[in-house]
Amino acid sequence: MKTLFNISMFIFGIILFSCNTDETLQPIPEPQPEPIVKESISGFVQKGPFAIGTSITVVELDSTLSQSGRNFKTQITNNNGNFKLSNIVLNNKIVEIQADGFYFNEVRGITSDNRLALYSLSDLTDKNTINVNVLSTLEKPRIEYLVENGKSFSEAKKQAQKEVLAIFEVEKII
Repeated sequence: MKTLFNISMFIFGIILFSCNTDETLQPIPEPQPEPIVKESISGFVQKGPFAIGTSITVVELDSTLSQSGRNFKTQITNNNGNFKLSNIVLNNKIVEIQADGFYFNEVRGITSDNRLALYSLSDLTDKNTINVNVLSTLEKPRIEYLVENGKSFSEAKKQAQKEVLAIFEVEKII
């Protein structure tokens, strides 16, 4: 009887340890968001128009405004400050546009001697045009602060725009 009990326990142990429990320990993967396909993204870079050849980088951001690691590069295509990116696929809807180059100095009537970097944060869900200028550069750190402190990107963008315009005693009419 004791031998039968030992054999039964041995077989039970083999069955118990041979069961594959990996399936129950692995977390269920979160569904991936639907990719955002953009036939084109275009816009202007202005502080006086930026010159041909100015470097434009579109940086994909997540909902916390952290870089996803995906960047897209292009250049200003004319002396009006125009840029365009074609056929890009994004995993996230929020991007940062970085422009770094020379601009037309309206006061002196010539291209600037020094480079200038301007920025813009934008949600590309329903838009294909983004303008980058001094106001968008001024609102960027405020948007980042507000998102870091719990606001959604949309709420932060609206509040930052209103606050930056208020500095210049301008009220945005919606």
